[in-house]
Amino acid sequence: MAAELGLTPEEYEQALACNVVVDCPDKKNPTSGAIAGEAGKIATGSHLFMNPEGKPHPHRAGCRIHNFKYPRDFIEVSVDAAELALRKSWKADMTQDGLSATPKKRPKGCTKPYPLDETETVLEPGHEVLVISAHPEGMLGEDGLPIAPRYDLPVAQLCHIKRAIRPSNPKPTVYYTDCDGGNGASGGLLFADMGGRRYPKAVVSRGGPADVDGEDYSEERGSGTAFVAIDFDFLDLVMGRPIRSAIPDTSAAAVSESPHPAFSISQMIIDYRGPGNPPEVGRIVKTDKSSWWDPGQNKRYKESIDSGSIILTEESIGTKLKIDTNENRIFKATGSGWEVLYDITPMN
Repeated sequence: MAAELGLTPEEYEQALACNVVVDCPDKKNPTSGAIAGEAGKIATGSHLFMNPEGKPHPHRAGCRIHNFKYPRDFIEVSVDAAELALRKSWKADMTQDGLSATPKKRPKGCTKPYPLDETETVLEPGHEVLVISAHPEGMLGEDGLPIAPRYDLPVAQLCHIKRAIRPSNPKPTVYYTDCDGGNGASGGLLFADMGGRRYPKAVVSRGGPADVDGEDYSEERGSGTAFVAIDFDFLDLVMGRPIRSAIPDTSAAAVSESPHPAFSISQMIIDYRGPGNPPEVGRIVKTDKSSWWDPGQNKRYKESIDSGSIILTEESIGTKLKIDTNENRIFKATGSGWEVLYDITPMN
């Protein structure tokens, strides 16, 4: 099976160890998720833990997981109340159907959680993807008869992206696919090969009605499966950092009514708007102890300190910025040294 799906032996072992079954009290069917990112959190669906109106399920306190390698090794999981409070109705807005849960311990054998794609590249229609989930309800065998659920092996399938909807930031992307899904597949991961490396890109949100199972993809008929991408707000949750939609408003009106250009630095935000600056610039926001994000240009930086100045190194291509609060300037590294990028008059 692994070879047919394009999995190496190591990737197959990772699938058994790091993809999980989520089992909650009062839920008819166990559902799915996976251990992803450096924080070791579970990427899954909000509707496993929240009702359609966006309120926490009472049963969430008793939820457990197990992987497929050690299906009898149950592990307690929890969802942070603050995270639940940030999510809204997933029924009204599918982009809200992404959540991270925290296992009490990492599942046995999952030594390498899945890496996450922080470039947040949107998959194009036609991109082949691999979906791994728990056993969905009503799955049929080759003889057309229902297969009894098994929770010691995942269900995997190859399928394709049919449509991608990129909402306004910071909401995650929604994918429509020709994958088959059903109760139990919710929270299962969609993987895509990107530059020779396979990344988890989305989780199962919802499928079509049972009477169209197995039909060719048709949005009119409702056949196919929809996914919420692990990008933007959802990526932040799985990474264990503040979500972007919760970042304070630092628009010019919110910062100051002063006619002077805004240049302020606090523990969390560098604000560098000003006359003459291009419209895409505005702020760089601190997302954790040593990471910053520029939402206007969708760039991420790692922080270091040099002689009292903040040095920000852009993660993908290594561009360096220096924030000098004594000179009230932002510099950019060049081959010959530091070049002034923005010369800003501080706020009064």
